[in-house]
Amino acid sequence: MCADPCSSVPRQASHGRWRAAGVTLIELMVTLAVLAIVLGIGIPSFVDFVKNSRLFTVSSEIQTVLGYARSEAVTRRLPVSVCPSANGSACGGGWQAGLLVFADVAGDGGVTGGQDEILKYAPFTNASLQIAAAATTDFGGGNFIQFRPTGQAQNAGALRVCDDRTGNVGRLVSLSVTGRTETSRGAACS
Repeated sequence: MCADPCSSVPRQASHGRWRAAGVTLIELMVTLAVLAIVLGIGIPSFVDFVKNSRLFTVSSEIQTVLGYARSEAVTRRLPVSVCPSANGSACGGGWQAGLLVFADVAGDGGVTGGQDEILKYAPFTNASLQIAAAATTDFGGGNFIQFRPTGQAQNAGALRVCDDRTGNVGRLVSLSVTGRTETSRGAACS
């Protein structure tokens, strides 16, 4: 018996014949074929898993920010607004840039210098995601969401979160007039 089991040196079998140690070409080809099949099945589903996780994370973050804004409106007894913001100090740009939460003393949905207090900024760093108001959403004619001191939303609406896939793979973060949020799957993405 060989002292080194990893050696490819021929060794003597128990009945006196020599036998080669190692793997044959056929065994190697079968192993590679099985590996290719497993990777062919596993990698696409793993990519979908990662994309779905990103959608879930961003939609959960939107839901958390909206819940925070609602809570601050009740606590402060002031209107609190959420608007899209690319820089964290003023409203503007698309929803996918980030969300700015501020105490909206003026009630106009925009950060008014001196009057309004910025409470939170949640930037979105994943450039491949698209976040937009759903087709039927108006948010009261403005590009902002406002919570009243009672915790109710000014208007109901929804934000659709999509990635680079098409079909019903997106997430929809819905806001009711009562101020409650809900996330659902299957939003249409194009």
